[in-house]
Amino acid sequence: MAITVQDRFRLRRGTAAALTAANETPLADEIVIESDTGLTDGARKMKIGDGVTAWNDLPYLAIGGGAPVSDVVRPAGNAYTVAATDNGNTILSGDATGFALTVPTDSSVDLPIGAKVAYTQGAAGPITVTGASGVTVHAPNGNTTGALFDGGVAEKIGANEWQLWNGPALGPLATSDAPSDGKTYGRKNGAWAEATGGGSGDITAVNEQTGTTYTLALADATKGVRCTNASAIALTIPTNATAALPLYCSIPVFQGGAGVVTVSGATGVTLEAPNGAATKAIGDFRMLFLRATNVWVIG
Repeated sequence: MAITVQDRFRLRRGTAAALTAANETPLADEIVIESDTGLTDGARKMKIGDGVTAWNDLPYLAIGGGAPVSDVVRPAGNAYTVAATDNGNTILSGDATGFALTVPTDSSVDLPIGAKVAYTQGAAGPITVTGASGVTVHAPNGNTTGALFDGGVAEKIGANEWQLWNGPALGPLATSDAPSDGKTYGRKNGAWAEATGGGSGDITAVNEQTGTTYTLALADATKGVRCTNASAIALTIPTNATAALPLYCSIPVFQGGAGVVTVSGATGVTLEAPNGAATKAIGDFRMLFLRATNVWVIG
């Protein structure tokens, strides 16, 4: 005889602050919902666990009816103000001189917290992103695009508060036009400059690390570092006095095992890491770029 079981269930949930503070690792395929975000338009923010990554490092997924189907918006002219329907869209500029993209106040356009609007420079004129009066726009890597098809994402992170996710235009770190006189060179202000310390911009080998701690060495200037331990891994960038890595060198650090790799600097080292200093999953990596003595950019 067939038996019908009638039941109801709820997904795991918690406030954004509580989930962030606990920073637990959800089970593989476990769905966890933030109960107090995205309420303006009825949407919710959620994450799906992989059994390895902690809550704070998991990416968001969106559910509910709040975000529209993504589209490409091509405004005419040289200026545009983000609209309510642009959540999830890409703004593609087309002006040859310059393009002003404005983020509106909450009182004029009620976009939900977590809304994301991408922007791409589609013509010779750069895009400059600013906020209307009363709107704060955080732009650690700048608010102006640098070249054709450069761009970024503007995300609403609070009431009248937005964050620009983009990358600094570092330019090529190693190309075939480098001087071939036997010296070591890196890029500086768009031109080749002789580096010190014996490194170059070319990756010639991979340094496989199996432990849970590692400090960069001078020899890593021409290598990628791949960490394969199953537990969390702490990678330290030493001071110039300890290891004189060449100025403008770039070192990729890969997560090759289950252990997340977190990059930190020794005392005296400054890290510029607006998008975080830790990998998220196997195959993820962070690029370390020495832009000044004891100052590293993590991208």
